[in-house]
Amino acid sequence: MKKLKLLVFDWDGTLENSLDNIYLCKKAIADKYNVTPPIREVVSRVLGMSFDSAMSICFPYVNKEQLETLKNEFQLSIQSDKFKSNLYVGAREIIATLKNKGLFLVIATSKSRSALSASMRVNEVDYLFDMTCCGEEFENKPKPKMLHHIMAKFNVNHDEVLMIGDTVTDVLFAKNADIKTICVTWGAQTKDVLNTAKPCKIVDSFKQLEGILETLC
Repeated sequence: MKKLKLLVFDWDGTLENSLDNIYLCKKAIADKYNVTPPIREVVSRVLGMSFDSAMSICFPYVNKEQLETLKNEFQLSIQSDKFKSNLYVGAREIIATLKNKGLFLVIATSKSRSALSASMRVNEVDYLFDMTCCGEEFENKPKPKMLHHIMAKFNVNHDEVLMIGDTVTDVLFAKNADIKTICVTWGAQTKDVLNTAKPCKIVDSFKQLEGILETLC
């Protein structure tokens, strides 16, 4: 493997500790509109999917009009102070370290543009990333068009890029672009679930991730 030039990070569950707030937000809007709320396991399972698919799975018993209302309500509510999420401890430090090494750093997420921008501003990390890509702007994960666009933008080959995420969807996303993946276990899915997709590595801490990247960058 060539020395890495570009790292692509997922956002929710990888850098931002947002799963609890995503679940609580969906439960809150379900209560507001008197519909059946999703269970936490379902919210966790759909993390990384396209927004439309995730909402459809979380709210399978509502009609099309109700689903659109819930989507709009979620997009507004998740950006409020009530559901503000912070980065995982250690995330900011590793990003800053990698930036200082001269690597290109990119976010590739299924999150909406408005929600991602708000989260990055609140956590004061927007200046550390060279590019951000959201699901509404491309075919969503695991289709690889977003990654192809990123590689073309920075003129790098697939073996100079690494994907870092927390779901099977992230692994499949990278594999479809012939990119290797490191998965983290502190996000949406367990190590056993992640192993089914056969990522290159699975790590349990940012310290472990930094140690692996030190040998690759």
